[in-house]
Amino acid sequence: MLTQLKSVVSRHADTLVEDMLGMTAITLLFVVLLHLPILL
Repeated sequence: MLTQLKSVVSRHADTLVEDMLGMTAITLLFVVLLHLPILL
C-alpha cells in the first residue's frame, strides 16, 4: 500500500516537474522573441 502510494506520488512529481520545465521553456522563448527586435 505504502509503496504504491510512493510510486503514484513520484509519478505525479515527475509530471509536475516536466510541466514546470515546459512552462519555463515556453516563457523563456516568449521573452526572447519579444526582446529579439530590440536586440537586433
